[in-house]
Amino acid sequence: MSNYYISKKTVESAVEYFSGIDYTGDNITLDMYWIFKRCGVSTSHAIDTGDKDVRSEIFQSLWAYAGLFSRDEVGGKRTLMFPDKIGAFRRGTTKNPYYSAGSAFKQQASRAVDSVRNMNPSIFKKVNGVLTLDPDYDTRIANDILKGKKFSLFFFAVWINRFTAYPIDSDHVTEKEVQRILQKSIVSFLRLDKADLAEFFEDDFSEQSIEVSDVPLSGEDLRSILFSSHGFPLEGEPEILDGTAGIKHVELKSLTPTLEQLKRYILPTGKNPSPSQIKQTLELKKQAILTGVPGTGKSRFIDEERKKFDYSTLIQFHPSFTYEQFIGGETLVNGNVETKPGIFFKAIQNAESHPNEKHLFVIDEINRGNIAEIFGETIQILDRKNYFAVLPNSINGIDRISLPDNLYILGAMNSSDKSIALLDLAIRRRFAFIELTPNYEVVSDQVRYGAIDVGRFLETVNTRIMRVLGDSSKLLGQGYVFPQTQSQDGTWTWSEEEFHLQFNYVILPTLKEYAQENDSILTGIVGSELSNGILDSSEFKDAFAREFG
Repeated sequence: MSNYYISKKTVESAVEYFSGIDYTGDNITLDMYWIFKRCGVSTSHAIDTGDKDVRSEIFQSLWAYAGLFSRDEVGGKRTLMFPDKIGAFRRGTTKNPYYSAGSAFKQQASRAVDSVRNMNPSIFKKVNGVLTLDPDYDTRIANDILKGKKFSLFFFAVWINRFTAYPIDSDHVTEKEVQRILQKSIVSFLRLDKADLAEFFEDDFSEQSIEVSDVPLSGEDLRSILFSSHGFPLEGEPEILDGTAGIKHVELKSLTPTLEQLKRYILPTGKNPSPSQIKQTLELKKQAILTGVPGTGKSRFIDEERKKFDYSTLIQFHPSFTYEQFIGGETLVNGNVETKPGIFFKAIQNAESHPNEKHLFVIDEINRGNIAEIFGETIQILDRKNYFAVLPNSINGIDRISLPDNLYILGAMNSSDKSIALLDLAIRRRFAFIELTPNYEVVSDQVRYGAIDVGRFLETVNTRIMRVLGDSSKLLGQGYVFPQTQSQDGTWTWSEEEFHLQFNYVILPTLKEYAQENDSILTGIVGSELSNGILDSSEFKDAFAREFG
């Protein structure tokens, strides 16, 4: 196992990025938002700023966000510089680039708390030292501070993790693996939610390059990057104290992810739970439904999961699917009325007959059926807890049923189907709902089409769909860009002609339907050259490279 670090060159690129930004709003408010966000404050969760553990977390957050010294150094005065101050400092428009320049680092938690208390107006709500976020905090940050601008998520993550070690069990680590780790770890570390990511950041990881090193960045390296061209001007250089001289200082925690976190981060799962997490959820709840737009891997996961059970049954709901087909009932056979068991009834009996084996019942397109009519009175047995449902008519001499513990139910449905609301009303609380979103990471890792990053292409198309249509149910899943067959080397490779046909006759017609034949909308998604469908494969390749290369 080797430790990997973000290279000095990549950190330099982050400093150059922050050198070029200029926010005219209240920077301190924004900085304190990130610090206290890391400490757990939200609109619903309060933190006590006088609590010892909270103070310790403030120190850790301040150092990660702004520290000019490494963990093996002791910071004194002038040792915190917030990244959004770097631009003003490098341009020489501020005499004091440091936060609380006259105070040593060990005093900075109190300074941060004081800054929050003195903000007026503020994005925080303050009552007797207890902080929460104001309900309108996001609007104020977006409008009054960022003024419509956004941070680069990539460079923000590089800066936060400038000293972080990544113990990766591999002789060779790829750039994409490090990017995945970095992208997922910054979201976890700063407790970023979907609103933060949408409002405050440009998700530009696919557009940037990262370089790793087996040599850690030192505090001296960082300070040389920031100050070498300025000669430590004005207020003097950062004060690095001698930690061996008995000086009381703050013990800093490592930002290094645990091995378990690294394993999770490095998997190409995109923003989705891992297959093992989905499996664990199914084991825990015994009933789960996979949701997502078409092509996000729902069927593939189900196919793999069915192999792990001793018995499995697969059915598909549709508008005419009936209670009699599902549970059972009276059916006319050769002029005679007979009572026949339905497919779910049979699955229950089979599971009861084999109690030591695991049974899986899969319902595809579960939201296309009339749930209330199909389940009837048996919907209550989905609560488990040894509930029984009394049948209106005896089936094979049985007049009540329940769900055995060894029977698991897994449903799947497309979130683009607007009948989802009906499903929510009927069985929402009885199932775990697991959303699968388009996975660009797995596409970039496994799909090949010349020199094109197919994952980045799919992400660009979906970003444009959201921009011009504003409808997440219209996003394209990765199934749209995976070839039918896998190559011998384990990758999925498109020939020029195959991808040409896939784009013209699968992807483009879907986008035309979403755009409702509106040419300007379609052009906004795939560009003017590709929107009409180029018939010549070589011309298509050139046009595609111009638009998405």
